[in-house]
Amino acid sequence: YVGLLWRIQGGRFGQSRIALEDNPLASIFAGWRILNALHVAWKYVGLQFYPAVLSCDYSFNQIPVYLDLRHTLPWAIAAAVAVGAWIWAIRKRHTQWVLAGGIYLAGFAITSNILIPTGTIMGERLAYLPSVGFCLLIALIWAWLRERQTKLAWVVLSALLMALAVRTVVRNR
Repeated sequence: YVGLLWRIQGGRFGQSRIALEDNPLASIFAGWRILNALHVAWKYVGLQFYPAVLSCDYSFNQIPVYLDLRHTLPWAIAAAVAVGAWIWAIRKRHTQWVLAGGIYLAGFAITSNILIPTGTIMGERLAYLPSVGFCLLIALIWAWLRERQTKLAWVVLSALLMALAVRTVVRNR
């Protein structure tokens, strides 16, 4: 299927032309696109931890595009550390952690602008499948804490649920 798709699309994957207004990353050199895509990936992580401000449109001029290492290299290093931790979990055979990371990474592999430019720079709808991996990761962290400090785990969970519930009510007003 993938080979046939590649052939039908003229020897490339993705759209032949992506408008600058839809995805400013599609019009820059691949190296800068990947570094900026890693920056955007960390924005997704931030939204999953604390979805304070959501937007239906992250297209042109909503997310700055950087063409320097000062703004992009820290995110690339952080991504390398996260992938390194996932690889460590694979080597140590921590299957639950591998599954959580695998779902998260595989979910974003297609839509992240890293492999190929996509039709948008960012969209919360693109984070639905990866959020399953994120939720599994949070559940694993909570289970690990509950094994060691049961009372603290329940306090942390209750506080987190209350904070996010209040934030949802405030955002929806």
